[in-house]
Amino acid sequence: MIVQNENGLTRLHRDFEQIPNSDGLDDWLRVSAFPSYRGFEFANAYFRADLKAALRDFGPQLVIVDPWNNVTRDSMEKDFLEAFERLREVMAEVPDAACLILHHLRKPRSEDRHRGRSLANLLSGSYVLVSFCRSVMVMQPASDDTEDARVVLTPAKNNDGELGKRTAWERKAGWFEPVTDFNFEEFDSGNAKREPKVKEEHVRQVFKDERWQPRSKAAKSLMEIASVGRSCAYEALKWNGPFSEILSEHPTNDDWLGLKQSDSESEANASSESEQAS
Repeated sequence: MIVQNENGLTRLHRDFEQIPNSDGLDDWLRVSAFPSYRGFEFANAYFRADLKAALRDFGPQLVIVDPWNNVTRDSMEKDFLEAFERLREVMAEVPDAACLILHHLRKPRSEDRHRGRSLANLLSGSYVLVSFCRSVMVMQPASDDTEDARVVLTPAKNNDGELGKRTAWERKAGWFEPVTDFNFEEFDSGNAKREPKVKEEHVRQVFKDERWQPRSKAAKSLMEIASVGRSCAYEALKWNGPFSEILSEHPTNDDWLGLKQSDSESEANASSESEQAS
């Protein structure tokens, strides 16, 4: 049973429709609708009574609470302790069930270099949360690219066994698939300076045969030449972006751009145009 305050019914319906072989899930899975504009109300005895009744009726083996920061309004130790007491009261209705809490990491800082076990320190209110939970799994985006759907899953705590290795996954619509060729060395470099994916020779190659092109056409060519995503290509082709010294917007059409000409090229073109006019 997933007790959630993250997605509306329309989003849930769309995601579950795309899960392959999803027939029969109704017998195994329950997902709560968006509770109310106030979200979870574990402090309200009536809310807890309704949730207990739902648990007794369905008898789940796993209860997922998403997200934890909607159960407790603050990250102070007192708030966490009270929230855990209320959650334990509810979970007592299904004593053999496990409970999975989804919680957000705190805002990243420039000095953060956490790996492995130390990732547990990134949880908001981590002292109380980590001490109560038997296991902690940390999920992080594989990169800052908005089109990169991959994530890295790291076991940071496991009281009942070995931690195991971290793994990489690609997010699909409602499920995840393993990534077997993930570059963990690149992921670990974090904020370290990396060689840009798009280079000047890539941009020049785009305009090799046509000096002026629609931005959309140039971006499509750059994606193929440099093997980058759409957002990365458009970022590289901004007139004030990383290649502003060689790129120029069309004088009469803002949707077109091309390569700037050197002084010698401009003189040669001017001479050619003059001869044609003569």
